[in-house]
Amino acid sequence: MDRILEFDEVFLKRGLQFGLFSFNGLESLASIDEYVQSRRAEFKKDPDKNHPLKLLHVGVWDENCGLERLFFLPSEKSSNPGLHRAAISHKSQAVMNFNNEINLYYDDLQGPGVDDALIWIGISSSSNIWWEELPITILNGDTWADCQTFDPPLDNRYWAYQCTPRFNSFLREVKTLVEQFEGSVLLEEHQKEYVTEQGILLDGKIVYQEDLNDGTTVDI
Repeated sequence: MDRILEFDEVFLKRGLQFGLFSFNGLESLASIDEYVQSRRAEFKKDPDKNHPLKLLHVGVWDENCGLERLFFLPSEKSSNPGLHRAAISHKSQAVMNFNNEINLYYDDLQGPGVDDALIWIGISSSSNIWWEELPITILNGDTWADCQTFDPPLDNRYWAYQCTPRFNSFLREVKTLVEQFEGSVLLEEHQKEYVTEQGILLDGKIVYQEDLNDGTTVDI
C-alpha cells in the first residue's frame, strides 16, 4: 500500500511539474498531498477490508472527479492566444488516455500465487502532436475519414518540442520509481521508429524538458 501511494504521488506531482496534465481537483502540490493522505486514511480506516489495490484511484479523492476529468495542458508559452492555458479534454481529443482497471484486491495477497500478483497502469495516445513531422492529420472533422495528407510532411516541431520533452521527463521519473520497486515499463507501440522505452524520439533522439535552451517547466 505504501508503494501504491508513493507511485500515485510521484505520478501526479511529476505530471503537474512538467505541465503535462492535471486531474480536475488535483491541480496543486497541496491538493495532491491531500489526496495521498485521504487514500492512506482509507487504507488504515478498515485494515480488514478487501481493499482494491489500484494505481491512481482518484475516485477516492472525489467520486465526481476522476480519470474522465483528465486534462492535457499545451505549453503556457504558446504564441497562439487561443491556446494559452487551454485545457483539452483527453476524452474528446485522445491526447492521452489511461487504463488502470482494478485487477487485484487485498485478499488476493493472502493466498497462493501472490508472487504473480500485479497492479499496473497503461498510458496511450491517439494523437500525433508528439511527432516532429505530420504526414497525415485531421484538421477539420471528427474521424480519420476527414483526414488530410501532407506531401512533404508538415513541420510540427514547434508543438512537438513543447509537448514531447515534457512527456519524456515525466516518463523517466515514473520509470525510475517503478524500477526501484522491481517493476517494469513495457512498450507496446507499432511505430517504433518514433518511440522507445525511454520515451518519444524527436529528430532521432530522446529530448528531455531540461535539455531545452530555456530549461523551464510550468511554475506551481
